Amino acid sequence: MTDDATLGPPTPIARRFVRLVAGFGVGVAVGLAPFLGKVEAPGFQALLTLYPQSLRDPLITLSAFLMGIVAVGVLFYAGERISRADLRRRFKKGLATLGVGLAALVVLWVLFVVRVPTPGEAFSTIVAGARLPTCDCEGLTDLQCIRGLPADPEALSTCWGGPAYKAVQLAFIASYLVLTGGFGVVIGLLLLQERARRKRQRG
Repeated sequence: MTDDATLGPPTPIARRFVRLVAGFGVGVAVGLAPFLGKVEAPGFQALLTLYPQSLRDPLITLSAFLMGIVAVGVLFYAGERISRADLRRRFKKGLATLGVGLAALVVLWVLFVVRVPTPGEAFSTIVAGARLPTCDCEGLTDLQCIRGLPADPEALSTCWGGPAYKAVQLAFIASYLVLTGGFGVVIGLLLLQERARRKRQRG
């Protein structure tokens, strides 16, 4: 019997497909790990550090997949003829999208995030909507209430939850994906512009 470990894609195009899927799905994420906040880089704090700990793992997974999609799009358009005017128009739209995403993040962070100082590393949590009836923090501010709770999602969920809380979580996720994806698109457009410039010089 043939060992399953020796089996591979049956045709050259299937093998290339597997390499591309692994490259864009895994290689891009690994290369961008410091930017996405998965790996700490000395002297650099990733955008992800502004987000509550409870959202970081799903955000890394989603944004890594999104950046792989952006990389596929850049490769596709590198083989197409794109005018300079079209590139400029798309670049302006990309910058505008980044501006909107950044403004949304700042507003969300100021309105709905409480940063709690601790003897170790400070942590952030989302505070949105009215406190739940299960919350035993009457007469306390949000910061005082959080300090009296264990720093874990289960304890915090006794005070905040429901549709308003989930809507704010969704808004945070969307703002992060817009920022990281938009940044990837802008960088991709710069690469396409550089490629087009080299073609013109050779021509």
